[in-house]
Amino acid sequence: MRHSEIICEILELVSMVAAVVVTILGAIKLFRMCRQNPSPHAQEPPSTIIMTAIEAIEAAESAIEAIEA
Repeated sequence: MRHSEIICEILELVSMVAAVVVTILGAIKLFRMCRQNPSPHAQEPPSTIIMTAIEAIEAAESAIEAIEA
């Protein structure tokens, strides 16, 4: 492998990790906001929102694996 290919692979990995971290942090922030100021019209509990975020992360990982294959 050439140095440019290695750097490209490292940057790709870093961007994927950053996307997952940002998604998790956003879900945590949303969860905290829902716990502090619950909406009387909210239909789903914060735990459902967290599970939806986790499912989105898993779907993104599957898409990345499909692209790499």
